[in-house]
Amino acid sequence: MAVLLNNSALKLLNFRGFDLKKFNYRNTPVYYLEGGKPKKGKKKPVVTIFPGYGDTVFSWTHLLIPLSKHAHVFAIDFPGYAGFSQAPKKGGTMLFDDYQEVADLFLKKIVGKTDLLIGNSLGGWLATRTALKNPTLVKHLIPVNTGGILTTPEEYLEIRNLFVIQSYFDFLKFMKKLWFKMPWLVYVYSLIGYFEIAKKPEYRETIFSIEGHHFINDDLKTTKLPITLIWGIHDKLFKKHMPEIFIKLAPHSTLQMFEKSGHMPQLEEPIRFYRILRQLLVRTAE
Repeated sequence: MAVLLNNSALKLLNFRGFDLKKFNYRNTPVYYLEGGKPKKGKKKPVVTIFPGYGDTVFSWTHLLIPLSKHAHVFAIDFPGYAGFSQAPKKGGTMLFDDYQEVADLFLKKIVGKTDLLIGNSLGGWLATRTALKNPTLVKHLIPVNTGGILTTPEEYLEIRNLFVIQSYFDFLKFMKKLWFKMPWLVYVYSLIGYFEIAKKPEYRETIFSIEGHHFINDDLKTTKLPITLIWGIHDKLFKKHMPEIFIKLAPHSTLQMFEKSGHMPQLEEPIRFYRILRQLLVRTAE
């Protein structure tokens, strides 16, 4: 069923000018969407999107299409999720460092310079690490309810253990932590395949591979990169004080709090989310 939903979204995106492309990672194709290509002799700002863990690029369709009118858009389909990209055959499980390698490769080899780099959750963590390592390639970073901020080891272990999903009810309990108001369709998606994806050991092994040096606390202190942190305040997966810690650490950051959103404000308040992106596109063009 996940394949059917992805294919339906892809048909709509193809109709609106997006192409599904791929690049090679360890002899395995990693897919991405590209849309809004500028006409010959014209220039458009570039927007790059990193979806969150367990998410697919296709859940961003409602934002990709309007963004493509004003920007050249790239959006990666990370391996091992419910999208088209699969983990390399050798090894099977994608660890955190593997995802970081894919993210770096995508930005440097496929996208190049980008005006906005947007990432949600683990995608925000990867986007932040990638931007901090390649500051000349990113003009403005937009982490959305991002991971990567270490509060205490005990709090991190509490978050990590939520990814141990063994039953349908564990999965629903986890999903309810992500939403301010969980759509009824989540119950349907859970029954038609998404629960089985989250139940696989490989799903939690990525999270369990995270170590202390992966966190971004220290790196944020020295960056000069402009950052707009977007945060849904009803996020019950991450701790409430995480955005405050992020803003205090990053000297050139601002915070946009979304009062009617949980872990994924791009889905719960898409109109406001899109307006912020448009404002930042205009600002980066000045």
